[in-house]
Amino acid sequence: MAVSDDPPKPGSGDQKLEGHMVELQQTIERLRMEIEELKDSSQTLAGREAKYRALFEQAGDGLLVHDVDGNILEVNRELCALFGYTREEALRLKILDTYPPGKDSLDLYYRIQRRLIDEGQANFTAEFVTKTGARISGEISSRVSLTGDRKLVYTVFRDIADRRRAEEALEESESHYRLLVENMTDLVVKVDREGRFLFVSPSYCVLFGKTQEELLGKTFMPLVHEEDREPTAKAMEGLYRPPHCVCVEQRAMTRDGWRWLAWSDTAVLGDHGEVDAIIGVGRDVTEQREAEEQSRFLSTVAQQATDSIIVTDTAFRITFVNQAVTRLYGYSTEEMMGRTPDFLNAEPDAPRIQQELYDTITSGETYQRESVNRRKDGTTFVCEFKVSPMFDSDGKVVSYVSAQRDITERKRSEAERLQLREQLLQAQKLESVGRLAGGVAHDLNNLLAPILGYSDLLLEGPAGADAAGEPVREIRKAAVRARDLVRQLLAFGRKQTLAFKRLDVNALLRGFQDLLRRAVREDIAIDLALDPGLPSVKGDAGQLEQVVLNLAVNAQDAMPEGGVLAFATEGLELDPDGAEKYDGLPAGPYVQLLVKDTGSGMDEDTRAHLFEPFYTTKGIEAGTGLGLAMVYGIVKQHGGDVVVESEPGRGTTFRILLPAERGLGTWDAHPAR
Repeated sequence: MAVSDDPPKPGSGDQKLEGHMVELQQTIERLRMEIEELKDSSQTLAGREAKYRALFEQAGDGLLVHDVDGNILEVNRELCALFGYTREEALRLKILDTYPPGKDSLDLYYRIQRRLIDEGQANFTAEFVTKTGARISGEISSRVSLTGDRKLVYTVFRDIADRRRAEEALEESESHYRLLVENMTDLVVKVDREGRFLFVSPSYCVLFGKTQEELLGKTFMPLVHEEDREPTAKAMEGLYRPPHCVCVEQRAMTRDGWRWLAWSDTAVLGDHGEVDAIIGVGRDVTEQREAEEQSRFLSTVAQQATDSIIVTDTAFRITFVNQAVTRLYGYSTEEMMGRTPDFLNAEPDAPRIQQELYDTITSGETYQRESVNRRKDGTTFVCEFKVSPMFDSDGKVVSYVSAQRDITERKRSEAERLQLREQLLQAQKLESVGRLAGGVAHDLNNLLAPILGYSDLLLEGPAGADAAGEPVREIRKAAVRARDLVRQLLAFGRKQTLAFKRLDVNALLRGFQDLLRRAVREDIAIDLALDPGLPSVKGDAGQLEQVVLNLAVNAQDAMPEGGVLAFATEGLELDPDGAEKYDGLPAGPYVQLLVKDTGSGMDEDTRAHLFEPFYTTKGIEAGTGLGLAMVYGIVKQHGGDVVVESEPGRGTTFRILLPAERGLGTWDAHPAR
């Protein structure tokens, strides 16, 4: 049997065993002291005992406690596992029972016992015997400690066979890893605590254009950019603290000039946890940093863009949104990331649009359109967007980028401009027709005057009393009807002479209510909602009554099965923006007259021709087509405007605005709608 009671040689791990022994002794000593201090607190003592029992049991080395007579008092699980005994079996043994039989073992045992008595400690290697009779080699570190009034020996046992196998495996692993390091493209270096090269990989030599001989023994810091030396040194201070790993990026002077290198450094620790050396694995990340800088620049540009920008991956999951997107939709960046953008679409046929978009962009083309999108709060807006594929250097689609813009105001402005243009064209058309009608009416009036005059003379003579006067009476009757038609044309063409005076529109409607009741059918209810503070207007009472009557008759025809005919008045104050909605009206105070029915309504084409003379939807026998033209002409001659609001099946509202007289009466002006 090979035994030795001499201290193990350097490198054999005796220092580690001694360290474990010291830790064990200190642990047990702290337990003893805490037991003394906490003996009055059984609950705390139990907790402490449980903690140190756990530490004792979980130790990676075999631990045992025995008295000076060799009686084993305590063992941990690792020791039981090494020797094959249960704890109960081990506690019935003496230390000498674990030694192999023979005089040499007995001599070793007594030498160790004398050393423990004389020196209080003993470190040695020896062979021991397990429960099955197998031999096991171990390193032993024992110390004597006084516990209470007893001397106890605390021993750490380490299986040398495991360590030897580990050392052999390590040597083999080092051989493999050296081969790997010498052939890898990443940079690998080993430096001492002062930064002097102990090892450099071939890839490092190639990058810096130097041989191993030129680098070994030299410090690495002179190769680092002057501005990066202090940050590098500060970062490497972390190697001296757990977890003894740091990452650092620095510029270094290579054979190709300054390059950015990213290093992952790990400390090589000695037996006592001190840093013996540093291993660094590095990689040239110059192109990556340049790409990141470019990406950050583009991201900054995108974030500052006024348009909303959304980027998705090839699976259409959102990977980037700029600040304009969060402002436009009301979602946070986190709420949008990873989702597909289709949740933003509020179009009724959204699936068709999504398929159309998908087919276009997956074929490498750009898709562009307008759509109605929805914000987080549920409101919608008109969005103009463009989606384009993004390609990598190989021409492969890697993502899709969408630029979006809220064009709701633009669309509204365009609609308003179109409406104003249509109003202008309609006004110009009606103005032209009015001038023509006025001119024709004057000529007809001149022709009708002698017809009516001579008819009256004939009827006043002897011929008017007999049957021969009947043709004359028919001639006069036709002339009268023609004269009334001429008056309507003059009203439309604003050529008739009006008698303007101060009028109360409310009083006019109340006084005209009985006539209206007789003029329309009984199945039509008439409703008046009059503003008591309404200002006066200047106008011709007879002509305004004609306007009301014409609108009432027109409403009656739109309600063949009965309904409600409502009249309402209100004082308005038009600001410059509100006045733009009406044809040629300046800003200022107005009296608004609303005439609303619950009839069949009218479509857009009918509304476009509504005020044209001789335009009618009632048929030739039912009307002349001059009633609403007359309304238009009279209102215009009063310096006002009339607009119609109607949809099929939803009735019709005529909105008439007449200039109010300032300073006449007290009234509350409402903003124009």
